Amino acid sequence: MTKEDQLLLAVIDDKMNYCENNYIETHTGFLDTHQVSIVNTYFRTLKGRHMLYGGYPEAERCIAVFLPDYLNEESFITSEDNPLSVLSIRTAKGAKALTHRDYLGSVLSLGLKRDVIGDIVVLDDGADMIILKEMENFLLSNYSKAGHSSLSVEIKPIDKLRYEEISLKHAKDTVASLRLDNIVAAVFNLSRGKAQEAIKSGTVFLNSIETTKPDILVEELDKVVLRGRGKAKIIEVGGRSRKDRICIEYDIYI
Repeated sequence: MTKEDQLLLAVIDDKMNYCENNYIETHTGFLDTHQVSIVNTYFRTLKGRHMLYGGYPEAERCIAVFLPDYLNEESFITSEDNPLSVLSIRTAKGAKALTHRDYLGSVLSLGLKRDVIGDIVVLDDGADMIILKEMENFLLSNYSKAGHSSLSVEIKPIDKLRYEEISLKHAKDTVASLRLDNIVAAVFNLSRGKAQEAIKSGTVFLNSIETTKPDILVEELDKVVLRGRGKAKIIEVGGRSRKDRICIEYDIYI
């Protein structure tokens, strides 16, 4: 574990202790996918009420939340104390389409740290940017341009976030074994060597946990992410083919 990872877990401990000692909800800023993986693994060793929350089911950037006994996850998400909101961004009619990089670069150019901004959902007429509520007034006053395009912005509650429901493509294949490198190679159409390289480089996540061991075994209903290539869920592990390979069925998120 790196020094940065150790510092992150120290912050997690501080937030958890503050919640327990003061009986109030506490949370971190937004974590990136690597940090989410580290925290997700650490959460398995902790007691109490805690969750990773990014505003919608498929969020990549999440905050770590600690809840007192009187709050459960559902009541927290629907309460006025939910710490996330949406910066609804609209571009002018006929303006050049902007990318995720355009929105992220322009908002960070205001001097903000990355941990106050969550996922950015790019839409046909702009984007919905998930933010910490504490940034609402600053962004309403200061965020008005991305690239050469003028923007109009307003704040909306997190349940008004606009995002497309995930589409799935069903597929079948066979693998020599249920090792992670075999699954990654089959699902993402890579050679086994390339799959092993990807895993060892830290770009593969199994059930939201960064996994660097190619020989770890994958099971039914596991989710596999290859950063930059996509995500898949193993739906069924079946019998063996005539060539004695294991039959698998999976859904690819598209």
